[in-house]
Formats: sequence, structure tokens, C-alpha cells
Amino acid sequence: MRAKRRHQKRVKRAKTLAPRPAKGPLRSIVRKQTRRYNFSTRLGRGFSLREIRACKLDALKAKAMGIAIDYRRQTRSEESLDANTERLKHYLARKSHAAQKRNIARSSSRSYS
Repeated sequence: MRAKRRHQKRVKRAKTLAPRPAKGPLRSIVRKQTRRYNFSTRLGRGFSLREIRACKLDALKAKAMGIAIDYRRQTRSEESLDANTERLKHYLARKSHAAQKRNIARSSSRSYS
């Protein structure tokens, strides 16, 4: 019973936050640290300011949109800059598309009679 109630609350919260990620803020993709593992990638702490500026955002707007920011991180390679910028652009396009759908649904649900 309690598990079902918790599940319903999680679903309800995810719907209210949509299209923000329900599992927390969007994180950058970084390479693993040591020479043994640096061929593979993992999720980082957040996007660097350079990556956020490449998408024409500022830090406060990015945080409000559900994007994690790592102020200490420096983007040293162009490949990671391009990959994370592409990740951000894809997220922002999906977010704006969902917002448009939500606005259409709101306007159609209103009746002016």
C-alpha cells in the first residue's frame, strides 16, 4: 500500500516537473580519470560555463531549467565541448517542444462561452 502511494507521488511529481528530468538535473558527459579507464565516459557533476555560454544561456537560467553547473570545471578539448553543447541543445529543443505542447493543451481546454 505504502509503495503504491509513493509510486503515485513520484509519477505526480515527474508530471509537474516535466520536461525537467525527474532523476535530477541534466549532467554533462566527461571522460573517466585514469589512463586505464579514460576511453570510456560517465556523467559528470555538471556543465562548464563555457558549454553553457555556447548555447547562449547564463548560469541562473540554466539552473532554473534543470541543468547542473560545475563552476570549477574547465573544458579543455573541442570534442567534449561539442558533445556537451549538442547534449544541451537537444535538451533545450525537447524542453521547448514540450512547453509548446503544454500551451496548446491549456488554450484548447479553456472555453470562452
